[in-house]
Amino acid sequence: MQNYILGSKREDAENEYRYALNGAAPLTAGEVVQMPLPDATQLALVPVGVYAPGVTTFIMTVGAGGAALNQYKDGYLGVDTGAGIGIKLRILSNTLAVGAVACTFTTYDPNPVAFDATTRFQLVMNPFAGLIITTAPPAAKVAGIALTAVPAANYFWCQTKGPAFALVNIAAGTFVSGRHVVASPANVGEIENAVADNSLTTVIGKIMRTALDATWSFIDLQLE
Repeated sequence: MQNYILGSKREDAENEYRYALNGAAPLTAGEVVQMPLPDATQLALVPVGVYAPGVTTFIMTVGAGGAALNQYKDGYLGVDTGAGIGIKLRILSNTLAVGAVACTFTTYDPNPVAFDATTRFQLVMNPFAGLIITTAPPAAKVAGIALTAVPAANYFWCQTKGPAFALVNIAAGTFVSGRHVVASPANVGEIENAVADNSLTTVIGKIMRTALDATWSFIDLQLE
């Protein structure tokens, strides 16, 4: 059962966490996780009708990828073309859409300006919804590190900042205190030393202690 809006923050001394929903695969403690790759078809979406200011329900024709029931709950609707350009609204719920058909979205807050036939929308899921183990290299935004084992499709607190105990790609060299670490471009769900060109991955923090051939290491996680 969901108890908080996805992405809600909790702080504990120097540690910070975000309320998240795991995806279809269980997680192991210490694994690095990312948001799923956004659906590339959910761009330039056409509204069905026009909407005066103050509305919280919008119908649009979604992309070919469709939308599962409440797939975009706590995610975002953004206007990238036409009337209302630049407006972003948090999504409360959405109906099921199989393929490129009309889908109804309800938002937490009303639109502050009119949306008309020139308006075009794009969609993105909440960055803490349906998290997956990082791919190698990460294919989407790195979300954080799992604190404990997490069953599939369960809500959990994902660590985003502070001392974290993470799985290590031991083939990538000795960890030295103070150096940067990245989400591994070689091994899923692990970390490794940053190198001169880490353009394919994400720097996520700094090593807290020197460790030789360790499969786990403390890092100062810095994703906030």
